Order: sequence, then structure tokens, then C-alpha cells
Amino acid sequence: MAEIVSVVLESLIRFISNEANFLLGEKDQVGVKDQVNLLKDDLGIMNSFLKDSCGEHGEHHLVKEVVDQIKEAALEAENVIDTYVAQVIKHERRNTVGKLLHKFGHANKLHDVVKKTNNIKKKLRNIDDNKAKYHIVEAESSVDAEAVRSLQRRRRKVEEDDVVGFFRSTERLFFNLSNSDEMSNEQLGGKLRDYLRRKRYFVVMDDIWKTEVWEEIKDAFPDDSNGSRILITSREKKIASHANPTCDPFFLPFLDKHASWELLSKKVFREKKCPSNLESLGWQLAESCKGLPLSIVVLGGILANKEKSPGIWSKFIGLSVEENFFEVQSESNLSCPGKPRRLSVHCDSAQYVSWNDCDTSSVRSLLFFCRGSNFLDKQWEWVLEGFKFIRVLRLLDVGRMPRIPDEIENLIFLKHLSIHGTYHIDKIPPSLCSLPCLQTIDIQLYLTSYTWPGSIWRMRQLRHLNVVTALTILPERQRRKGKDNNSDDTLFNLQVIDAVRVDKKTVRVISKFPKLTSLTLSCDGFEVMNKFEVTEVLASLENLKHLQRLQLNVFPEFEPRLNTLPSTLTRITFNKSYMDLHLMKILGRLPNLRELKIKEAKNFPPELTMAAGEFPQLQVLKLIYNDIRMWEVERNAMPNLQDLIIIDWSLAENLPNQLWCMTALRFVAIKMALPNSLRHKLKKLNFVRNEQVVEALRISSYLDGPGWELTIKNGTKVFITKKH
Repeated sequence: MAEIVSVVLESLIRFISNEANFLLGEKDQVGVKDQVNLLKDDLGIMNSFLKDSCGEHGEHHLVKEVVDQIKEAALEAENVIDTYVAQVIKHERRNTVGKLLHKFGHANKLHDVVKKTNNIKKKLRNIDDNKAKYHIVEAESSVDAEAVRSLQRRRRKVEEDDVVGFFRSTERLFFNLSNSDEMSNEQLGGKLRDYLRRKRYFVVMDDIWKTEVWEEIKDAFPDDSNGSRILITSREKKIASHANPTCDPFFLPFLDKHASWELLSKKVFREKKCPSNLESLGWQLAESCKGLPLSIVVLGGILANKEKSPGIWSKFIGLSVEENFFEVQSESNLSCPGKPRRLSVHCDSAQYVSWNDCDTSSVRSLLFFCRGSNFLDKQWEWVLEGFKFIRVLRLLDVGRMPRIPDEIENLIFLKHLSIHGTYHIDKIPPSLCSLPCLQTIDIQLYLTSYTWPGSIWRMRQLRHLNVVTALTILPERQRRKGKDNNSDDTLFNLQVIDAVRVDKKTVRVISKFPKLTSLTLSCDGFEVMNKFEVTEVLASLENLKHLQRLQLNVFPEFEPRLNTLPSTLTRITFNKSYMDLHLMKILGRLPNLRELKIKEAKNFPPELTMAAGEFPQLQVLKLIYNDIRMWEVERNAMPNLQDLIIIDWSLAENLPNQLWCMTALRFVAIKMALPNSLRHKLKKLNFVRNEQVVEALRISSYLDGPGWELTIKNGTKVFITKKH
């Protein structure tokens, strides 16, 4: 419980400290700001108590009661602050006349905020007084106790590989430790020092939390200047610096998006491939772990034991595991006990649930699993009236949805909006672009209008823009530069765009997204472009210094003068796009390319050669429905290739023998017209160790029906099915 409340408190303190600063301005708001800052100080003290109460008193009934009271005060404070922010933003949106007409009403509402803030502060002071009255104190050893518990929790959740060959060493170590119980720490330290003296040793001290730990044991390690080393791991830089002030600590880098997804996929699916309908959600989940391997492993362990379906996985998107969660599954479960932080509504229950039966003031994440049910104005009204403070809104498997209402601008705290369905809506309402906190727009609906509202250029906080229909983003005229010397129609925080419909203005637009990491461009004939214009679009990608993922849909022929693509690219997909030997050579020179997918290419070279040194980091290659008549792979080409997927390869003889000698190759999936010809070829070359019949769909989403699993001599698994 303490961890749950602490999450709310820390989030609230962070918001008051950072995001609310822009609310200063008018004189009648200054008093409110002062009261809010005082409240922040009180909340900080309560948060410190919560962290310290995780020690040996953490299970005491009085402590539990105090934590419950702090939780109620924290949730109430959060609602007051949100009400304050909403009122100020609403007032700032008014024109001069509107501000004048609502001046007194605005002042009264701010006065009400001050009153409520003072009441919460009184509650917090009363809680603090009761702590002293009932002798509820912080646990002295709380830091060490929390460190031990945290370490134990992580060790339990992280998988361990089989350890063999250490049985006798384990017995000897256990005997030595069990016979040292009567020795003091000083005696143990001396014994260890005598044992290590004049020996060359390497010691790893994992997960050190306090500098005192090093001070207590450092004398047990003799320094005989013989190359002995001690490696300390810690989350705190000061601990590493304290142990050796003359050596700069080494900071482990976070995993990038590709590596995060690779680790999560391995933990969830083992040796199998992720189904295509889960891949997009999987990438989002992996990204939500912020590059932390331990978080990814823990999440992978959870997902591995869950049903592998989009509905189940979607529950984990944009949510925090520490928050309260409540689900409305059916009409028999329509009222919400307590104050849920997250509310999940299944089927068409939304038309029955009333916020009179559920205290929605604390709900910050709202999910609808519509299962094909319609989401009409009535449902939108329920959301807009009852959940004004939500940060996450996800509407999944929606049936008919005539529109996204203009009133969505009233959800001013919304950070993540997802709408998934199969029907059409006319347009994206301009009011959506006025949401000041919105960072992710994920609209998987078919749109009649292909143009975003011009107000999108004001969404400086926008990070992810995902749409199923390729949209045209038209640049507005350049406006006067601000104090930071940057044009105010540049979206500096935008990282993902999926997808943009390419036209003659696209070259001018690309420079407006300097921080893009993922981009999908579609050239579907909406506007006819010549080779020069197409080449200009591709050449403009060089301006994107952070681009990692690129997908090109239906791209026509370009000029040979194109000689490079961003070197930062790690994943590229060509879908029904022009492809020739010149472009393949450009791709082969990319130093960081790890995954390449080419599907239904136009003008694919009939004779393909991958030369030595090309594709140095490529790990995954997918060739889907391409007409390749001859393929040659030289030695040391694609040296890191692990996964190879080939669909619709007519003749087995075209596959280069060098493929089966690659030391890194682990998985091959092939769907072809004459699968037996490849089986016989591999057997004739004496590559096959064993084979068996399998259900191919369980192996890869690209395969179907029964097939053959061949294990070749280097350990690679080769799955072959027949193309129907």
C-alpha cells in the first residue's frame, strides 16, 4: 500500500514543481500558487514517512491506518490541483471579453481551491500529530531493509539459467560459511584478507546501496599491485565514486527500442516468433520499460503466462502496475468500490455504468474493450462528463463511431489517446490539437479527410502520431521566430509518425520533425510525383539525425543520384516500393541496420549479390513475394544474420549454399511452391541433422498448415511449408 500512495505523491509533487509553473500570471492566481507550494512541502514530508515506514514497522496496524489516511489526502490533493489547473486553462482560452465577463466567477473558483487546499493541509497536520501521539516512528533500518527486500523481489522475478558443474564447490563453500558463525565480522574480514594475500583475484559486489558497506569491508581485500580488481555495481553514482575517486564510473547504457523488443520477445515467446497482430503492441510495451532490462524481463515473465491476445496486452499499455485497477466485465458488475485509479470497461457495459455508482474523481486511466460495440455520442458524453482528469483514454475494437466530438478539448490532462476500430470518421477535430498535455495520438480508424488540422503545429509536446490512414500534413506559413530563435511551427518533441501521405510539400515538412526516430511515408498515387521529386523526399531524410525506423509504402522510381540514407537507421521496410541494385548497395553500407523487410518490390533485381562486408549488423531479413531468380551471398556478408524469412521462393536452387554456413543464423522460415526440392537439396549437401513434421502456424505468423522442421548441422532451425 505504501508504494501505491508514494507513486501518487511523487507524481503530484513533480507536477506541482514543474508543470504548474506556467500557471503563474494574474494576481489572483498568486495566492493559490503559494498555497499549492505549501501543500507540496507537506506532501513531501508525508512521502518521506511512507518510504521510511517500509521497514520493520511496515505491517503495524497503526502504520497501515496512517498510510490509508495519507492516501485519501493525496488523492484529494490531486483532485484539487487538477481542478485548479483546469480552471486556469479554461480561463486562459477565453478571449478578452470572455475573461472580463467571467472574472468574478474565476476568482470565486480560485478562492474555493485555496479553501480546499487549507483543509487538506489541516488533515496532513492532524496525521502528523497522530504519528507523534501514537509513537509511530520511521524504521531506523528502513533503507537496508528496503534494499534487501527489493533485491529479493528482483531475484525472484528474474529467470535463472541452469547452473551445472559447481556442486562440490557449493558444498565446500556452505561448509566454510556454516562453520564461521562464531566469528566476528573483523575475524571474518581478517580470514578473507589472509586467504587473498598474494593471490590475483576478481571480486564482484552487486547492487551496493550505501557507502558504509564499502567502508566496512574494503580492508578485507589486500592490494598487492598484482592486477586484482573489484567490480561494484550500484544505482548510485556517489557509491562508485566513493570507492575509487580517481576512476570515472562506467554507466551502463539503456537498451534501445530494437534491443528492448528483442529481449521482451525472447522472454515471452522463447524460440517462437511473435504473431503479427501483437507486434505493434509489443513494441509499445517494450518502449514503456524505458530501456531497463530488469523491467523488460519482469514484464516478459508476466506476459508469458497471460493469454497472448491484443485485448490482454492492451491492458498493459500506458498503465502503471502500482495503481489501483478495477474492471467492469458485465452488467452484474457495474459499481466501483473505493476510488480506482484505472477503470476498464468491457463489452457494452458503458451504457449502463453511472458515475453516481462509482467515484470517478481518482480515475486517471480509462479503457474500453468495446468488442465491436458502437461508441456513440451517449458514450462520449459519459466519458467527457465523468472523467475530466484522465491521462489515458483507450477505446479498443470499436464498432461504429460517427465522430470524435469537439468537446474532447475538455480532457485537458489527456496524455495518451488510442481509438482502434474498422469504421470511418470524417475528420480529426481541430479541438484535439488544443489539448496541452497530449503526447500520443493513436487513431486506427479510416478517415475521410486526409489532412490534419493546421493547429497540429501548436502541439509542441506531441511525441507519437500513429494513424491507420496515411495523412497529409500541410506546413503552415513560416511565422516570426521566438526568443529561442526557433520557428514556432517545428515539433521538436515528435518522435514517431505513422503515416504521412507524400506529396510535393513533404520535403519542406520533414525538417519540422528533427527528433523523429520512426517514420512511415506512403506514396499511393494521391499526387503524381516524378523521379526528381521522389529523390528529393528520400534525400531529405538525411536531416533526421535520430531516425531509427523507416517504412516506405508504394514508393515509385527515384534518380540514381541518391547515394545515402541516415546512418542511424536500424529497421527498414519497403512495401510495394521500387527496389534496384543501387538501392541494395546503399542499404548494405548502413552501419546500424539490424532488420530489413522487402515485400512485393517493384523492379527487384533478378540477380542479387550481397558482397563481403555488406550488411554488417543485419540480424533479421524478410523477403516477401519478390521475384528473385539468382541470389549470391559472399563470405562475410551479413555476418550477424540470425533470422531469415522467405515467402514465395519458386526454386530451391536459387538459395545460396553460403546461407547454411552462417554461424549466427538460428531461424529460417520458407514458404515455397516446391518445398520438397529444398529438403532434398539440403540432404544431398549433407547439411541436415534431423527433421520432423510440425504445425507451421505455431512457429511463425508467416507460415500456415503442416510443414517440415529441419535442424541443420550448425544448429539452425529451418521451417519449410508449401505455398498454396
